[in-house]
Amino acid sequence: GMRLSSQRLNEVEQAHHQLEEANLRTAQLEREVTLAKDQVASEQGAADELASRVHHAESLAASARDEAAAAAASQQQATAAARAAEATAADSQTQVAAWRSETAQLESSVAACRQEQCEQEEAHQEVQSKLQEELDAARHGRDVAQQQATAVGEVA
Repeated sequence: GMRLSSQRLNEVEQAHHQLEEANLRTAQLEREVTLAKDQVASEQGAADELASRVHHAESLAASARDEAAAAAASQQQATAAARAAEATAADSQTQVAAWRSETAQLESSVAACRQEQCEQEEAHQEVQSKLQEELDAARHGRDVAQQQATAVGEVA
């Protein structure tokens, strides 16, 4: 019973041959699986790098937007400040004009007062002159009357 029949021997060899082929196919498939895994890893790496670049670009864009917004805000502030300065300047000019007008009115009033003062002084001097004349005339009259009285007294 130890000897295998030639048919049985044939079957064993065939089975052995099939096993070797199966082993070869398995090894081949394992290599393909490894290659596929490597490729997936490589593609995943590329995808990760791309995602990282996209994220970086997005953060740069966000920074640029923030800077643009800040620039716009500071421009608005500068414009507002310039407008305020213009308004202040306009107010100042209006104030200066008002003061000039007021000063001109005061100067005109002072001139009118001086004119009035001069006229009053002239009138005062005229009155004084007339009084002086009247006083002189009265004194003259008294002197004449005294002379006459003295003459009358001498005659008497």
